[in-house]
Amino acid sequence: MKITFTMTRNADQPKHSTRFNFDAFETGTADNPEKRDAEVGDRFKPSFYIPKPFAEHAKHVRVTIEEL
Repeated sequence: MKITFTMTRNADQPKHSTRFNFDAFETGTADNPEKRDAEVGDRFKPSFYIPKPFAEHAKHVRVTIEEL
């Protein structure tokens, strides 16, 4: 099972990394979208800090999480 979602750059920038906050699930990227939405709901609000050299100019990033 895997999910894919987009994250948007946070306006508040720390010094050495760029923060991205959860934006939305991508349509059709989960094995069972209805089950995913029921299980995750409003609780899923991840944020990531990505080193500035990698993402300093990105406005959005795409994240895929896959069960191994």
